[in-house]
Amino acid sequence: MRTTKTYKKTNLRKSRAFTLVEILVSLFIMALIATPFIRMFTFGVKGSIENKEQILAYNLAREKMEQAAITPYHLLKSDYENYRDIYKEAVGDHEEAFYSEEVFLQYFTDVFTEDDLKKSSELNGIYSRLSPKYKERAFAKLELYPSQYAGIRRVMKVTPVTTSQFTATANRLKKVHVFVYDKDNKLQAELATYIGTDK
Repeated sequence: MRTTKTYKKTNLRKSRAFTLVEILVSLFIMALIATPFIRMFTFGVKGSIENKEQILAYNLAREKMEQAAITPYHLLKSDYENYRDIYKEAVGDHEEAFYSEEVFLQYFTDVFTEDDLKKSSELNGIYSRLSPKYKERAFAKLELYPSQYAGIRRVMKVTPVTTSQFTATANRLKKVHVFVYDKDNKLQAELATYIGTDK
């Protein structure tokens, strides 16, 4: 006995599959739906990076304020008065920082990282000239900061208060300003306080 197998013919026209046009349309619709979520994510990441930079900046400013608070009153001076002579031997753009406080405020920093020192021999020279003066005038060792602080600048400005309401305390009160700038020289943090003496 012979068995015959019967095969069922499938009609290809009746089977349903996705066409290229349908796939492209569905991808386009998914892209439209996903775009706002992707933008939200990128803005969130950008915002968290900016917040991190501001936190670093305010921490640096607070650190400098604490240092100013423990400095003896008669030795409390602006960074320009204390450290301008480190630019005396500088060349190029930094040379003018010795003669002008405004230019000094644009260049000076007491925040250095190993990355900064490796990239610039000029910064390395400034760091080596600043270190002994910093220890002598700020009563602290000039530390190297972690790499996330690279390019950040910090500067302190101290001015005696001589307004009419403080005439009795003209020689006993100073206003201390600390400015912290980011890599693009944009102000990230600014703190100000008054420091006085009873003498």
